[in-house]
Amino acid sequence: MRQRGIRIEAWLDAGAIDLPAAEAHGVRVAIETDPLEVLKMGDYFDTCLGLDAFNAFSALANACDVNKRVLYGRGKSGEVVARCLLALTGEGHIVCFRPYCHRSEIPWRAIVAEVAGGLARAMGAEVRGEGRVPRLLAPDWYDDGIYSLAGEAEFLLPESPFRKDLPGLASAAFLPRVRDEIRKDAIPAPVALRLLGVLRECERPDLAEILLPFVEPSKLGYDTSAWLASSIFPSRPERAVEIVLRASRGDYPVEAAARLREFGRADLCLGILRPLAHRRAPAWERPWVWLEMGRALMALRRFRRARACLERAIRHARGGPAGDDARKLLAEIRGPAGL
Repeated sequence: MRQRGIRIEAWLDAGAIDLPAAEAHGVRVAIETDPLEVLKMGDYFDTCLGLDAFNAFSALANACDVNKRVLYGRGKSGEVVARCLLALTGEGHIVCFRPYCHRSEIPWRAIVAEVAGGLARAMGAEVRGEGRVPRLLAPDWYDDGIYSLAGEAEFLLPESPFRKDLPGLASAAFLPRVRDEIRKDAIPAPVALRLLGVLRECERPDLAEILLPFVEPSKLGYDTSAWLASSIFPSRPERAVEIVLRASRGDYPVEAAARLREFGRADLCLGILRPLAHRRAPAWERPWVWLEMGRALMALRRFRRARACLERAIRHARGGPAGDDARKLLAEIRGPAGL
């Protein structure tokens, strides 16, 4: 990054930040330097990064990797009232993730934008609305989508006219309306990702499908992909399979493979799972990979190979729930397969 003129010291040395906009609301803003406090970032806001939640590993990544920093806003008693994850792309530019705030009167998004802008100026970098954040020390990390601070997504706020019109908005009018709201022809990827979440809330899979070309496949969250694919599967199964295959390139390939199996395409599961089983999956995920391979092989009636995969799932699970599920499946296949 130094070769690109990025002054990385400003990023590494960041700590408490004096901001009148925050102080006016009794909030102290700082880049958190205590890794134990970073680990609590999900617990403070009851999100999937909580220590007992399914993406807890990502909070650990945020504490370990130096290209990820957590910005906290604390009240007068030291309690955390707001947070935002900042990160550096591979090119050294700053990106922000979804800001969280417990107090609606605090202009937290504007505060985050001011902090990010100040850091960017000190570093000789830019604040970007998209980019790729690499993993460093951490073996895995959950990327929930870069958040645009440019104000382009204000039309998605719950009380906006767009949100009120959305349930009855005609498909033909959808893209022109979105472009009119953001005053751009090209829909930025961060805005498209947030809009997909809103469309899921409104149960508009027809509009979500129109939006897919504006989203990088690896950034399309599994939950949204699964919802969209399941919604259209009865009428267009081939399109549903294509959507799940796109999602398999993201952070939840095992879940995507399971959905393909449910769609009757166990053959496609194996192409997704084999590379994970042998090379790419982190240790915690490996038993689930072997378990799902066993399920896919059972669906294809290849019982001997299924048995071998389930046995490997049990070995990797070391007494965990994936091992329990694998034992149940082994008991099932001993009958029909004669094993």
